[in-house]
Amino acid sequence: MDEMQKTIVFYKVRSVSEVTNITVEALKAIYKPLYKAIFIYALPFFAVSAYLSIQLNELQQANEIGFFLASFLSYVLHLLPAFISSIIVYSILDIYHSDYEGEISTTLVFEKMKQMAPRFIRSYLFIYLIVCVSVVLLVVPMIYFSILSPYFLLLCWHKNESLTESLKSTRKLIKGDWWAAFGLLIIVSIVIGIISMAILSIPTIIFSITVFAKMGTKDLAANNSVFQFVVYLSQFMALFLTPIAIISTWYFYGSLIEKKEGKDLLTRIESME
Repeated sequence: MDEMQKTIVFYKVRSVSEVTNITVEALKAIYKPLYKAIFIYALPFFAVSAYLSIQLNELQQANEIGFFLASFLSYVLHLLPAFISSIIVYSILDIYHSDYEGEISTTLVFEKMKQMAPRFIRSYLFIYLIVCVSVVLLVVPMIYFSILSPYFLLLCWHKNESLTESLKSTRKLIKGDWWAAFGLLIIVSIVIGIISMAILSIPTIIFSITVFAKMGTKDLAANNSVFQFVVYLSQFMALFLTPIAIISTWYFYGSLIEKKEGKDLLTRIESME
């Protein structure tokens, strides 16, 4: 690929339906460097996390490690590949909408990941802690901050503000458009869910038949192996389906910025002066 054709505008006011359409267009434009980078940088973390999770499960069953500790470590291991996948998507989209005109190589993506990793990790842990606290408190705050969190991460990515200032800015940014963001999340979740169900249907049927066949017996080894296969297959699929949700929020964020700040309009005015 000699030069990537950039036909998608980032800062543009779009409706939810227009964001879903532009998500498909963006995925078509960047899927080669995107999934190549996921295979190289995220997939090894997935393989390691899956292996270590199996080892933790065996240690827990042998009573060599506590249930809660094993569950916590396994959960952290499952989050790591998704985290790597997320920063890959952000990096590629950032490069795509920069002045860079050449091919988006995995080396270029890695350099962008290294550059933005410290800021992304801080913002990710900060908003994740807030969401966890909101889960303990009430359902409504949990839903509110869950919708807010991807736009907080994007604002932290694009603007070098403090975490608290970024949170305030995100609340202002999404004010009046929270329901649109919620609707976008629902639409994207349904699409991802349909794709996941289509792929997981056969392994799930096999698992159900296996469980039924072993019902009333003490031989549950086959059940556990098939169940683990379904679980890890779903996590593997998440590496490749999660970018759909991230891309949609990326362009809805650009729409909100343009709507509230007129960033692209200001840029065009400055270029005319």
